[in-house]
Amino acid sequence: MIRKEITVGAPPDKAFRVWHQHIQLWWPPSHRTSSHPSSTLVFEPRVDGRIFERSADRGEVDYGRVVAFEAPDRLAYTFFMGTGRDRPTLVEVTFEACAGGTRVVVQHHAHLAADDFERTAPRFHAGWGLLLPAFADHLLTSESP
Repeated sequence: MIRKEITVGAPPDKAFRVWHQHIQLWWPPSHRTSSHPSSTLVFEPRVDGRIFERSADRGEVDYGRVVAFEAPDRLAYTFFMGTGRDRPTLVEVTFEACAGGTRVVVQHHAHLAADDFERTAPRFHAGWGLLLPAFADHLLTSESP
């Protein structure tokens, strides 16, 4: 399992909302399947909702499926990138009030990709090392209440 955390200067309800509603704005283009300017990310905010990228050059590419949507405390979703739809990993994100804002904890589990996780874990570890600061930076500049 990979565990990463960051403290952000916003209350848990805002951090939770920005995670899924603003994913298009904080998820960097360098970590998408398409480099086309039309690339957008969509997070459907419900259990069994899709997380996917839509672009003119690739159409729709599924990233995962929401398995828990517990506003404003916890999100969990399968993640197909790096291992495939038939052997997804599992990402769990929690939002906990703390001094200075919210502690956001990401736990990325092998789930059905145990055989591949050893190979893919370094890439996931590096990815979260970029994604969490991008999320925190966007949260600081976000106008949403």
